[in-house]
Amino acid sequence: MLHSKISVSSQVHRLSLPAKVLFTWMIAHGDDEGRLKGDIDTVRGLVVPLMGWSVKKVQSYVLELKEQRLIYYWKENNEWFIEFVKWTDYQYIQKDRFKRSTLPKYNKDSVSNLDTDWIQADNTPSPQAKLSEMKLKKIKISEANTGNNTSQNNENSLVDPRTFQPSNGGEVAAWEAWNQLEHTNLMAFKVTYLTALHKGLTAEKFYQFVSEIKQDNTINNPGAVFNNKVQTYLKDKEDRS
Repeated sequence: MLHSKISVSSQVHRLSLPAKVLFTWMIAHGDDEGRLKGDIDTVRGLVVPLMGWSVKKVQSYVLELKEQRLIYYWKENNEWFIEFVKWTDYQYIQKDRFKRSTLPKYNKDSVSNLDTDWIQADNTPSPQAKLSEMKLKKIKISEANTGNNTSQNNENSLVDPRTFQPSNGGEVAAWEAWNQLEHTNLMAFKVTYLTALHKGLTAEKFYQFVSEIKQDNTINNPGAVFNNKVQTYLKDKEDRS
């Protein structure tokens, strides 16, 4: 629920306009206890995937929310988390629909200090991303040598998810699924997620499968599990037709 008091909140009023947008849109993505994962790539991909904001901008807006004490924002066990400070003041969830959060509760006594250098520059990918990028380049070189690299839009060409601009809801869902499950594997975006979209997987199913996978803490290879779910769904769909 979005309470009408948000219009006269002095804390919200002091935010920049983009931070106000981010704050209100984030409410829709909080779990039943008002928490969500706080790494900036996830926040950007989940909450504002079509805004075109850089990682640095999204980080600055999240810090605005923290400074205005609208959210708790902390690092725990090398992971970042967000929790809305006044979630229970404005949200009511029926007991038969309430689901306990799988994310940790904010505890100021066990929280690491915010390190403003934790985010790398936009043009400085993580070691995992660098490794995937090297593999991506090798494949493109191989395609060029074999004469397959005839066009950027060639069916066999790979798509870099870091520069990909979604043009519809299905592409947004595919990008979010990749970002949630395999954000260090650049090749998987085209091979697994865009391929699933082109084969007929709906946006609703993307979100459903990601949610199911994220809730199962025993899964070690989320991309493979996602692919299996897609294959099963498409086979069942074909059998029914």
